[in-house]
Amino acid sequence: MNTYAPKPTVSVEPLDTRHAEDMQRLVRDQSVTRFTPKPEPYPEGEALKEIERAIADREAGAAYCFAVMADGAFAGVCKLKEVSASQAELGYWIGVPFWGQGIATGAARLVLQFGFDELNLERIVAHTLARNPASARVLQRLGFGFVASEPSTHPKWSPDEVVLRYA
Repeated sequence: MNTYAPKPTVSVEPLDTRHAEDMQRLVRDQSVTRFTPKPEPYPEGEALKEIERAIADREAGAAYCFAVMADGAFAGVCKLKEVSASQAELGYWIGVPFWGQGIATGAARLVLQFGFDELNLERIVAHTLARNPASARVLQRLGFGFVASEPSTHPKWSPDEVVLRYA
């Protein structure tokens, strides 16, 4: 017999220092950091530093970082970074206990709406590692189109690592 589990209610709110403890706990898992530019292992106290930078970036209008909430629990982060007058880049990560529930898609949809409606962006881009097909599926469900694949230029990964670009 199949069981039915309702999808969690997903919301986003500005990332704040009150999220630091939960963020630190979720990002400590290398299943999360292996797909992100975050350091491995994730240093103790790094979440608070990241959040403080995110708050400063929001105040400067350079980036908008949101806590992803699933049924009221902190589940990850979704953000618009490298914000210009017309374009930004979407980024996100979700903690392992929240994978496979549609949370990344739901949160990203809310952040995209913010970018287009509140920031009046004309274009939002995103990228993911080719070895992260779940993230590529999220982008495709959101209506992103594939633009190109290219070697990674990020110092965390070798140039042999393939990055998929979407817009």
